[in-house]
Amino acid sequence: MEPVPLRKLLSSSETAALLEDLAKITPDAVRLWVVDAEGDLIACYPPEGEGLGKEFAPIIEKVHQEAKTIRFPQGLALPIVVEGRLLGVLVGKGVGAELSEPSAAFEHLGRMLTLLATKELEKRDIVQETLARHGEINLLYILSETTGGCLDLGKINRLVLQESSRIIKADKGAVMLVDEATGQLMVKASYGPGEGFQEESLGRVVAEEVARTGEAQIVNDPRREIGPLRSLLCVPLKTKHKVLGVISLADKKSGQIFTAADEELLTTLAAQAAIAIENALLYEMTARALTQRVEELSTTAEIVHELAAASLDLERVIDLMLDKAMQATGSDYGVVALYDEEKGGLLLLSQRGYPPGILESYRYEPWPVEQGIVGRVVKTRRVALVPDVSQDPDYVETADRVRSQLAVPIIREGEVVGVVSLESSELAGFSERDAGFVGHLAGHAAIAIENARLYENITERMREAMALYRVSTKLMRSLNVDQLLEEILKVLEKFFGYLSCAVLLVDEASGELYIKASRGYPREVVERTRIKISKEGITGWVAAHKMPLNVPDVAKDPRYAEGVRGTRSEMAVPMLSGDKVIGVLDVQSPKINAFNEDDLRILSSVAAQATVAIEKAWLFEQVAEGRNKLQAILNSTRDGILMLDTTGQVVMVNPMTERLWNLEKTEAIGLDLAQLVEEDPCGLLAKLGYEPEQMRELLQQLQKGEQEVSKAVYEIATPDRRAIERVCAPVLDERGGVIGQVIVLHDITEEKELEKMREDLTRMIVHDLRSPLTSIMGGLHLLREAFETPSARAEMLLDIATTSSQQMLELVDSLLDISQLEAGQMRLEIKARSLPDLIDRARERVAPLALEDGIILQSDLPPDLPPVAVDEDLVTRVLVNLLDNAIKFSPQGSVVSVRANGVSAVPTFEGSSESASQHYVSVSVTDTGPGIPEEYREKVFEKFSQVEEQESRRGRGSGLGLTFCKLVVEAHGGRIWVESQMGQGSTFTFTLPVAETESVNEDE
Repeated sequence: MEPVPLRKLLSSSETAALLEDLAKITPDAVRLWVVDAEGDLIACYPPEGEGLGKEFAPIIEKVHQEAKTIRFPQGLALPIVVEGRLLGVLVGKGVGAELSEPSAAFEHLGRMLTLLATKELEKRDIVQETLARHGEINLLYILSETTGGCLDLGKINRLVLQESSRIIKADKGAVMLVDEATGQLMVKASYGPGEGFQEESLGRVVAEEVARTGEAQIVNDPRREIGPLRSLLCVPLKTKHKVLGVISLADKKSGQIFTAADEELLTTLAAQAAIAIENALLYEMTARALTQRVEELSTTAEIVHELAAASLDLERVIDLMLDKAMQATGSDYGVVALYDEEKGGLLLLSQRGYPPGILESYRYEPWPVEQGIVGRVVKTRRVALVPDVSQDPDYVETADRVRSQLAVPIIREGEVVGVVSLESSELAGFSERDAGFVGHLAGHAAIAIENARLYENITERMREAMALYRVSTKLMRSLNVDQLLEEILKVLEKFFGYLSCAVLLVDEASGELYIKASRGYPREVVERTRIKISKEGITGWVAAHKMPLNVPDVAKDPRYAEGVRGTRSEMAVPMLSGDKVIGVLDVQSPKINAFNEDDLRILSSVAAQATVAIEKAWLFEQVAEGRNKLQAILNSTRDGILMLDTTGQVVMVNPMTERLWNLEKTEAIGLDLAQLVEEDPCGLLAKLGYEPEQMRELLQQLQKGEQEVSKAVYEIATPDRRAIERVCAPVLDERGGVIGQVIVLHDITEEKELEKMREDLTRMIVHDLRSPLTSIMGGLHLLREAFETPSARAEMLLDIATTSSQQMLELVDSLLDISQLEAGQMRLEIKARSLPDLIDRARERVAPLALEDGIILQSDLPPDLPPVAVDEDLVTRVLVNLLDNAIKFSPQGSVVSVRANGVSAVPTFEGSSESASQHYVSVSVTDTGPGIPEEYREKVFEKFSQVEEQESRRGRGSGLGLTFCKLVVEAHGGRIWVESQMGQGSTFTFTLPVAETESVNEDE
């Protein structure tokens, strides 16, 4: 690429402005110049200044030589280098002051000028590259448009040379073609002064070498040491099979040499030109042949003309060729068959004169090349002129009256593409002239057949592409399955001509295929069709094996199950979603061998797109249904629900939340809770039960993706005073990542009121029943003493009354204890106690019950258990309650075990009073009863709560025992929980704090 002068890269005004800016921040009385590589002034400061004097010429020359900053007595000279080339110099001169060291501003100005020049150069390169590409495209377009329909070789040669020289900008040029007869290069078009392509010249030698090797060459001789040309570019004109000639260009008008880019561009042009030249050469050859034998082949000219008119319609080409051949030769019978390499035989395309049906099967099943005279012609590629077919051992009879036969191969580029077979009822019905005529006709037909095939293939591909595009467009627009299937069938019918087609879907429950949509199927067939996968029909086989299948003749395939009457061939492809079959796409035809590999490929493409669209529609329906159900639930639930995104914005609220907040949905959606932390005029945070600091913590959890679940109870005063239980939980995506937070607000006002009523009732019962019961117990004791010798009946009645009163008093005492524990009013007598002693004491108290029920009590206690800091009486009652429950619910003959584990630091958890610094021992009571359902494992510790449909041998209890246990354990700073498997029993475990002293308080 030619160097670009600095004055074309830098604007004088912009450069002067930069110099002025530098002068403002450098010492006074400074003069600045920017000159190009030739020393010509581009800009200076002051603006009225003049260019550098001659005394600076040595300095500028030194900068050129050393390419670095040069100091001189009164100033500095700094080079401006772009892409390794020195384009100019920045000079600074002090007047009355030394500018001996480059200041940062001076060097910065140098870099700025270099950067501006570099950017401008890059822009110029981009523009030049764009113009070059545009020129290439425009050249190819012009050449294609001009030569596309032109068969004038001279005109094409001139046009190719004209456009080549215009784009490459060469002084001389020539188009030379290889003479078929001599093999020599002949100049067909040239231009430019002087001689460069005459015999034995450099241009001729290089052109012959390029024509021989088929490889482009560039020869650069700028000093003309080996000839009159400075530079030579020669590229071959070649088709797929041979080199037609060369394009040679010499001496660029700019005086420069040819480059690789020139070679690439000219090679591209030559490829396009070769096609046009080849067509023109073929045309010239045909024209010469017609001219030489115009009288003999006048009929052929007419036929060729008609073939050309029909050259894009294969069937018409074949029919026309056969009709003209039979007409010219007087044949009685005629056949044209094309060779199918895949099937290894000849397929009938057109026939005349034969009895109906005698050859029709060969339209679908190939005629073997091992049979008949036509088979011999295919193998030998030679004309067969048989004057008497009875004397030819290869003859296969096709009609009664045939006496002679003429078979001519249709050959294109050395390959047999088909056969023309003519038969006559006369002996020697065909002459050599007929053979030559038909052979000549076959040659033209071969070209027409190839063109027709190419056109047919291109048209088919375009039709397929357009159809598949429309399929994709239509399918992606609809989310309704029925509409989708109708669109699929419309496309198959309209674009591919499949008149009998169906979409069968898999019924996963029954393992059958059923017709979901169809074309050309009788209604009764659609309604009754249920195909067992892998057991019935071609579609069943396809669904089972997950493979496409083309059946050319269903009568010969045992898998076929009759559906549409008259079906002769069938094609089916699976609709696969990953490795799962969701259905089958099936088409049928009344013709044998109606479908080929292209049809199978097309149907598979449609099936793939249909599968995606159907699954998308199904997913949409599922999402819509789920969304509607969710919306119905959200609208009908009595809980307030709102959802936050990860930024803390409200993205969803349900009607109950609106009522709780007394806020319209449109106002709630989009609220930023982070802003409410700073300013909350409506008190919305309070309605959610959050203090500002608590909300900050929640927002931080959201941002960090933490997955904590929290629960809290609070009250709101407006619009009515309500008690609200708030549960806050993360919303997770399918990979487990946090995408938001859901807050559920449950109105527990009624529960709180009921709880208060229950507590009031409990206090009333305790207060009003304890004194009367004590009196009754005292009265019964006095009554027992009043009887000196009570009767057996009186003794029994007194025992019953005493036992019942005692149970009632224990119940009242339990209620009183629970009430005091809940209120934190029970005074605990905490002392260091031996845990094994407490367990033994509890076992002694329940031993009679265990003996009565046939239960075995076992203990598993390590010898090194430390003392525990407990209220002896309360903890003993806890153990008695747990053992009593275990005995009641365990079957006779089973074992109830008590275990204890050593010291451990139990971590604090939500709702626990355990201290992370306190050490605990754990005690477990295990039974073999019916077990506790999961939904009751928390409820059993609530007052009056019992598992439904479970009753012990001694009936249902009061439902207070486990509540008492929980309150006592928590009062000691421990916790209690249950683990259970249905039908295998339960284990109740609680923890107790270890005493700080090893000494145990013994009972006095």
